[in-house]
Amino acid sequence: MAQPPFLSALGVSAIQQARTPTADAFPIAFNPNNKAEWATAVHSIEVTGEAQTDWGLAIRQYVQLCQARGVFPFQNVHLARNDQISDFMRERRRSFVNFIDQSQFFENVKIRTTERHVTVTDVGFVLTVTATAYIKDPSFGNWLTQTPIPNFSIVGKDQHSRILEQGLRMFANADDIDKQSWNLGYEIVCPIYPDLPDQHTPSKAEIENFVLKILWMPLLKAVRPRQLTHRLI
Repeated sequence: MAQPPFLSALGVSAIQQARTPTADAFPIAFNPNNKAEWATAVHSIEVTGEAQTDWGLAIRQYVQLCQARGVFPFQNVHLARNDQISDFMRERRRSFVNFIDQSQFFENVKIRTTERHVTVTDVGFVLTVTATAYIKDPSFGNWLTQTPIPNFSIVGKDQHSRILEQGLRMFANADDIDKQSWNLGYEIVCPIYPDLPDQHTPSKAEIENFVLKILWMPLLKAVRPRQLTHRLI
């Protein structure tokens, strides 16, 4: 069985990956001062019996605990870039959530599906979070352009956009055929290239996996809009 790229990138050996994580199986890429957080994370997850799933749960819980304490999850200066990325995305995540709560953006919106995607660029990456939504109100498009909030700009036919801050853009695009179907979401453009602690040069797929599963998912779950506590957007 192929080893999950994000686990190998954290220095988790093939033998460790085949077993449910333990407090002693501390990934070498993590900050050695945070072994207590790792132990707490390992002991707090509900073991599924699938080793790779359990590793993913434990790692996300570990990063979330470190973020709650305000400590760096990763070790040494070389890996401080990953902590900078976490800080960068956390600030944009909070800006998005504050805007959503203030504008009550999703008050009359029925979300059908959500998806998240990371694309590597020459200097960093772009994280895109999209919700496919059903909006019965035909005036939603007009409401988007109201000032001072939500104050979206029309950038194309049934396409709206608003820059909340540098590196953070929201979008709202109606379907060409079904005008009650919308794609709503945001992009985070991060100018920092992630650093994977591994011997080989990581592929784009490995980097995208690492950003999405290790750096982003804990933030997504920890900071949520009041109206969307059950949705990961």
